[in-house]
Amino acid sequence: MSQIKNKFLAQMPTLTIKGNNTGGTANPLDLTVAQVNAILPAFTSSLNGLAPSSGGGTTNFLRADGTWAAPPGATSGTVTSVAMTVPSFLSISGSPITTSGTLAVTLSGTALPVANGGTGDTSFTAYAPIAGGTTTTGALQSLSSGMSTAGFVLTSNGTSAAPTWQAGGGASTATAIGASYYVHASSYGASAGAAINFDTQWWDNNGSSGTCVTTGTSWVFTAPKTGKYSISVSTCTSNTVHVNVYVNGSLFKVLGTSPSSNTQNTFSSTIVLTATNTMFFGTTAGQTWNSSTTPTGDNQITECSIVFLGS
Repeated sequence: MSQIKNKFLAQMPTLTIKGNNTGGTANPLDLTVAQVNAILPAFTSSLNGLAPSSGGGTTNFLRADGTWAAPPGATSGTVTSVAMTVPSFLSISGSPITTSGTLAVTLSGTALPVANGGTGDTSFTAYAPIAGGTTTTGALQSLSSGMSTAGFVLTSNGTSAAPTWQAGGGASTATAIGASYYVHASSYGASAGAAINFDTQWWDNNGSSGTCVTTGTSWVFTAPKTGKYSISVSTCTSNTVHVNVYVNGSLFKVLGTSPSSNTQNTFSSTIVLTATNTMFFGTTAGQTWNSSTTPTGDNQITECSIVFLGS
C-alpha cells in the first residue's frame, strides 16, 4: 500500500513531530520539541537554522555571525547614587541623585584663581587700571592709590611694588614744585661768603612732601626731584657783590655781579639738580651783602625763586 492517510495512523502525543532522531534508519517516532531542537542546525553566518540561546537579559542582540553580544559602547552594572563635586568658584545643587533628578551647576561668588585663567578677585575699584598681583599667580589688584587727584600720572615704583598715581614731570607741572622767598635788606647783614638767609616765604610747594627749604640760620633749598630747575635772585646792594650758587656746600656757579648802585638787579639760570641735592645763594668770600646802606622804596625787597622745569 503506497499511501496511508493520517487518520489511519496512531494518535500522537500533544506537541510532538514525526521524525527520526536515532541516527540510523528506523520507524517514525513522535519527537518532542526538545528532541526536534536537538536535531535542527543552529543559525550561523553561513547556515540558516534556529537562533542560539541568548543567555537571558534584555540588552544583547543577535549578530550576523550567529552570536549574541552587547551593543557597542554599552556597559553593564548597577548605580544607586550619583554625586558631583565642583571647584570653589562653582556651586552644585541636586547632588547626589539616587533615583532620578538634575545636577545644577552655578557660580558661587568665589573668585576664579589666576592660575586657572581668572583674576583672583570678585570686584575692582571703578575706573582704576588693573595690574598683576604680588606673585605670578597672585590676585590682580586695582591701581587706585592717588587716582582721585586730577592730572596725576601712573608712575612705576620698581619691580617690587605696584605703580601709583603721582604728580607728573614736564612743563605741565613746572610751577607745582619750587620755592620763592624774600628778605628786607634793611634788616639783614650777611657775613662774607655766608648763605643769604631769605627770611619770609612767598610760596613753597613740594606736592605732598611739604616745603622745599630749611629755614633758620642758613637758608637751604633741597631738590625734591631730579631734573632741571630755573633759579633766579633779585638783588639790591650798596657794595659790588658776586651772587653765587652753591650746590651741596660747594660753589657751583656765579650768577652775576650786583653793582653798588642800590638798584634792583635780577640774575637767573637753569641748573640740573639730583634729588636731595642742597642749594643756596651766597656771596664771594671777602664781600658783604648789603652791609652799609639801606635801600629805599621798591628796592628794599631782595627775592629768590626756584622752579622745577621737569626731568
